[in-house]
Amino acid sequence: MTQRAVAFSGYSNSGKTTLICRLIEHFTAQGVNVGAIKHTHHSLDSATDEGDTGRFLSAGATIAVLAGAGEALIFPPVPDSPPVRFEWSQYSELASRISATLILIEGFKSVGIWPKVLVGSPDSTVPPADPTVIASVNAVLPGVRSFSRDDIEGLAGFLDRILLR
Repeated sequence: MTQRAVAFSGYSNSGKTTLICRLIEHFTAQGVNVGAIKHTHHSLDSATDEGDTGRFLSAGATIAVLAGAGEALIFPPVPDSPPVRFEWSQYSELASRISATLILIEGFKSVGIWPKVLVGSPDSTVPPADPTVIASVNAVLPGVRSFSRDDIEGLAGFLDRILLR
């Protein structure tokens, strides 16, 4: 099976990390090998896997990546390995280091190379039209399939039909 990816974007504290963790748990219970990428605006100099990447690993992801500013850290870390440096136009280089069937990505709102799920709240401002948005969670967008935050089965089934089949 080829590697598939989907990004989850939305405002801070909209529940993206929790949603991704629940999806990781769901897909790993189904036998899918899941990896996760987390975008950060912070320096990677002192990054550890105690934050969201640690949550992804605890949820069952086989690999988690913290990425930002043209570099990435892979968890669990490869001993004595420096951060991977990449450019988003060469995303395939980073993806090739992730041995997972499904990659769930948090953030990268302005990167349009993956299908996206918009995570918001019912009163969220509708963002400008983005052709990469395939679904929304707790946000209503015209012409886009919407799911509630608690409908993990429905969202996972939708993603399974689009990405994994």
